[in-house]
Amino acid sequence: MEDAMTVASRTFTIIKKDGSQGTFDERKMEKAVARACQGLENVDPAVIVESASKQLYDGVPTKDIIKTLIIS
Repeated sequence: MEDAMTVASRTFTIIKKDGSQGTFDERKMEKAVARACQGLENVDPAVIVESASKQLYDGVPTKDIIKTLIIS
């Protein structure tokens, strides 16, 4: 099993909502999670990002990234 650091260093292709492809940007995910966690007690955005990152793969649709973050 890969750790979050390994996953973060790989390059992923993501499939955007409109069907176009893009490159996964973990910093963008980190910022979104940090914003979503603002004002929440006992929630560590880094733990959520680490957990979600382990589930990502090349060609992952952005809607699946969002679902993975919610579950994490």
